[in-house]
Amino acid sequence: MGGGGVFRVTDDGIGIPPQRVSRITERFYRVNAYLDGGAAGSGLGLAIVQNVLKRHQARLDCQSQMGVGSTFSCLFPPERVEWRPEGVPESPGD
Repeated sequence: MGGGGVFRVTDDGIGIPPQRVSRITERFYRVNAYLDGGAAGSGLGLAIVQNVLKRHQARLDCQSQMGVGSTFSCLFPPERVEWRPEGVPESPGD
């Protein structure tokens, strides 16, 4: 990322079929509805994540393997990341 920030979330779920990964940030899109007929979820979660990331000039990446799980990475550009040595408070008195 060239000095930017990365926040990753990994699961050990059923995975997302490759042909469906490009649609996971569409509002109301639910992968599970196509895989097992499940009704869980509203299909809004990743659409909201995508919207928030865009406001921070960041992007969402998804790597998924069927039967293994998925990794979702929030990739932030360097200008949107503030680095501070560990243990240094944000402001006096913190």
